Amino acid sequence: MDTDLYLLNQLYLQKVREWLHSGQEHKAQYLLGVPTETLALLKKLSLAQIHELAHSHLLCFGCRLTPQVLRDYLQHPPEAGSNEILQWQWLTTATEVH
Repeated sequence: MDTDLYLLNQLYLQKVREWLHSGQEHKAQYLLGVPTETLALLKKLSLAQIHELAHSHLLCFGCRLTPQVLRDYLQHPPEAGSNEILQWQWLTTATEVH
């Protein structure tokens, strides 16, 4: 696997771990798509385990946005100054697994 992908995997897992340890599980779920059942397990990972997992071939990212969501976004993007809650609502709707 490409070195850049290893780095992305590691940064992804470190961000998940950071949010889980700071009580921001909702961000890991909605922004990064971590399944609810996986949160407690990921919270237990040490930094060494994160490094090992990131450099394995077990983790790889995929786009969760559908073509329709991307078309809708291009036609009606959230406004820059809009409320953060509204942006979260758009994001969670847009990234639901279909």
